[in-house]
This record gives sequence, C-alpha cells and structure tokens, in this order.
Amino acid sequence: MERIGTSRTTVRLGLGLVLAFVLVSVGCGTIAGVDFDKARLADSNDGLDGSAPSFEGPGGGTPRGDADGGVHASTCTPDPNAVTCADRCGPTEDNCKSSRECSTDCGTGKACAGGKCECVSDGTWCNNRCGQTQDNCGRPVDCGGCSGVGVECTANACGCTPEPVATTCAGKSCGTAVNNCGQTVACGNNGACAAAGAICKSDGSCCSDNGAACNGRCGGVRVTNNCGQEIGCPAQCPASQVCAGTSCCTPEPITTTCAGVACGPKVNNCGQTVICPDTCGPGKMCGAGAVGPNACCSPSLNPCGSRCSGTVVDNCGRTVTCNQLCSDGPCGCHTGTCRPNGICECNYNQLCP
Repeated sequence: MERIGTSRTTVRLGLGLVLAFVLVSVGCGTIAGVDFDKARLADSNDGLDGSAPSFEGPGGGTPRGDADGGVHASTCTPDPNAVTCADRCGPTEDNCKSSRECSTDCGTGKACAGGKCECVSDGTWCNNRCGQTQDNCGRPVDCGGCSGVGVECTANACGCTPEPVATTCAGKSCGTAVNNCGQTVACGNNGACAAAGAICKSDGSCCSDNGAACNGRCGGVRVTNNCGQEIGCPAQCPASQVCAGTSCCTPEPITTTCAGVACGPKVNNCGQTVICPDTCGPGKMCGAGAVGPNACCSPSLNPCGSRCSGTVVDNCGRTVTCNQLCSDGPCGCHTGTCRPNGICECNYNQLCP
C-alpha cells in the first residue's frame, strides 16, 4: 500500500513539473527550442499571406485555376434554336435553364401569341364560299348560302366546281393560293409547313433554321438566321467551353496559361483571369513587395536592423514590430539602451550603426 501511494505521488509530481515547464516555456516565448515571438514575426502576413486576390474575367464570375483546365466551363450543352424554338416564339427557357429569345417572326399566316406561333384566321375566307366548312386554320366556319335564283352550293362553292387543292397549290408548300372559283385555299398543313419549327415564307416555301447563325456564339447575342429571322443565341456554350463576351471559347490548360510564372493571376486564351498554382514554398509570399503579381518574395531575415522599437515595412510589404534587445542587435553592444527614436544606443554613448 505504501508503494502505491508513493507511486501516485511521484506521478502527480511528474505531471506538475511538466505543466510548469510548459507554462514557463510559453511565458518565455519558446517550447522545445521554438521561439514563438520570432515565429510569429516570420509567419505574420498582416493581410499579405501570399494568397492572390480574386479577379473577374470578361465572361463574368471569378474563375480560378484548377487541375482540369483553368476555368470552370459549362457542363450543359444548349439545344440549338431549331429545337428550343421548334414550337415557341419570343422569350423562353432552354434545356440548360437559361433564357433564350426565339424569333417573333412566325411566318406567313401566323402570329406569336402566348409564346407560341398561332394560326391567324383569314377574314376573307368566306369570299366565294358557302355552307359549313373549315377556314385556313382548320377552324369551323359557316359561310352561309348562295345568292341568286337556282344557284346551288356545291363543294362549298356557289355555281362553281373547285379544282383539287393540289392543282391550286402547285409549287407551294405552305400559305394560301386562289383556286379556279376565286376561293382562297390553304396549302401544306392548313397553311403551315410540315416540319416542326419551319416558317412559311411569303413565296409559299418553307424554311428551317440551320443553326449556322449561332455557331460559336453565346451570351444571348441577337443574330439573323438563314430564314431572315432575328433570333437570340444561347446564353451558354457547349460543355467544356466558356462564353467570352458573345463568343464561345475552349480554355487552354492551366499549365499553358501559367507557364513561366510562380503564382498569381494570369489571363488565358479566352480572356478569363485564372489564379495560377502557388509554387513559392514555405516562408515566401506571392506577389508581395516589388516582385510583381506572378513572382515570389522572400521576406528579409532582419527587417528591423538596429531598431529596438517601433515598426518597419519589410521588403515584402509586411509591417513588422521591432522589439529586439540592444545587446542582440548587429551593433555589437553587450549592454545598451533603446532610445526614444527606436535606435539602440551603447552605454558608452556610441550609436549603434
């Protein structure tokens, strides 16, 4: 029992001594040979820790360098206008959830209403017609009876037998034409084009957007397509590309952009600013002092020189507090005093150099 009590006492004493050693060491600014006051001076950045600031490129946002190509490109490939605007007109949203401006020119016989191209009924449809029929949009319409004694309504015409629609619409794929009875008839698919998204031109021909006008374009820039329509190009670019202004661009690898520099911001081939990897290493600072934004600055080991108080700005732009003992300075005084101007003075009235 006595040995156990003695052992516990010994452990308590040992722990107490260790704790006392740590407290004393911290008070002196050192632990295990590390001078924390000096370490704080070496590591103090005062806002200049070597990390580069963020820069905004012309394409918007703050792209940063990464391992796969420098800037973050789109991960969604927008559908071409021929797909997005196949059954829509005016402002809409594409498959990438970006705004898109489809043309409001719906072609002959149609008008943009509620975001869709709708057929517009021809007000003269009943001219030279009679009876129950359908108008140019396929909507039911009653054109009434025929005037004159003995004139009968035959095939919706008064006293006339209409020629086949194929004959009247020869050479036309859409729109309207006038037949042998003076009636306006709808060509194609009730006056519309058979292909989705195609528009009917004034000459009765159909035109589909071939997508060429928006090739390589982005940012919603408005262009005129092969059908003469003014359209808005996609806001985004295909996956792996970025929108630089209104043109799509494939960013070069970050290793190409950052070749020959140690760190900091660089502009790539797409006009985007990327942050190059920091290769300065421990103790060095990127872009500090007069080295420029893409070089490393090595802080001075003795920025205070013979100063014993006050602050100085070192070669890397850091503000350093001087608190060395005069006997530790380069002047060689074994005993000295710190003057009010922050310069060490030897006790023999000799100024430290």
